[in-house]
Amino acid sequence: MARIKLTEKSLASIAAPTDVAQLEWWDSELTGFGVVVGRTGRKTFLVRALCRALGLPEREPVQSPTFTLVREWPTTPRIAHADLYRLGSLEEAEQLGLLELRDAGAVLIAEWGERFPGALGHDCLSLRIDLAPRRVTLSADGPRSRELLRATVAAG
Repeated sequence: MARIKLTEKSLASIAAPTDVAQLEWWDSELTGFGVVVGRTGRKTFLVRALCRALGLPEREPVQSPTFTLVREWPTTPRIAHADLYRLGSLEEAEQLGLLELRDAGAVLIAEWGERFPGALGHDCLSLRIDLAPRRVTLSADGPRSRELLRATVAAG
């Protein structure tokens, strides 16, 4: 398995359309993890980089699940990519089965996930990507995500 770090340099790459091959967290720590990607910035770009870092071949297109709402990617660990923008209520978000995907070991990446945090489960890492100025803000809401965030900062 690749050990790819999320560093200050790779965070800058998220906000810029540059090579993000070095982007990721320690992949062995991601199983069943939740990542919330905020409303702005290069959300699908980030998901594409994570999919590539976790083994999805270049020939596989990675697109936002804007209309399908959830798309799963055959990576290791498996990625479940959700786009919650079109949903109108917490109940609609819960019906997607996002908690069950996490419980089954998928890394859940939710665009617009801050709208329905109850549907995502606890202990998520949140990323807010701003383009002007280029900045990525990370926050954690549980023990596992705080530990991953501390390890990320220490590794950078």
